[in-house]
Amino acid sequence: MACDGTTATVQGHRAHLHRRTPSAGIAAETVVLGDPSWAGPLAGAQLGLSVYHVLEEELRDAAPADVREEQVGLMSDVLDVDAIAEAVREFRDQAPA
Repeated sequence: MACDGTTATVQGHRAHLHRRTPSAGIAAETVVLGDPSWAGPLAGAQLGLSVYHVLEEELRDAAPADVREEQVGLMSDVLDVDAIAEAVREFRDQAPA
């Protein structure tokens, strides 16, 4: 593995690292392109799922306001929602057709 601080290359596969939201990007990459660590059961298995984070606008607007506030209201106040959405969208856009 080689890493320059923003991009990692593992066995020829490149992954952009999001310093503020690494878990969102890693989770999205795993279900879209396969396990980036090449150590788990999804290593090399491209599921191609359209992954979304619960804080993204598309999902946020689909939930009733009272449920959304109770379940994720505080998270949307303290997390960097735009960075999370960008990290997840980056891998969603790479999903095989």
